Amino acid sequence: MQPIFLFDEDVDVAILAAADRVIPAIDFISVRDVGLKGRPDREILKYAAEHDRVIVSCDRSTMTAQFYAFVDATGNSPGLVILPQSMEPGEVIRDLRRMCEVSDAAEYRNYITWLPLSRDE
Repeated sequence: MQPIFLFDEDVDVAILAAADRVIPAIDFISVRDVGLKGRPDREILKYAAEHDRVIVSCDRSTMTAQFYAFVDATGNSPGLVILPQSMEPGEVIRDLRRMCEVSDAAEYRNYITWLPLSRDE
């Protein structure tokens, strides 16, 4: 099964729009779509775990710390993808597409993936 994603509110909406347009076969939603805008990271992590969605966020400090605490407490997270805010939408889309094409959702469980992915091809 390929990963499905939940975009944190700090991710540029242009990236979500581009993902919907460029790779519509991959399931993307935003915290805004599910009523979690402005909610604490722990609530977002809980929602993602309940719906088996890998979180995509630019929050390198609080989200990563909350992720580790959540995994320690529950032992169950679909995963977290951290991307730099400076990353271009096309680069993000390329890396997310690559994640879906070459891996299974289980590979991201309880793990943080840092973008950009390696370009050793």
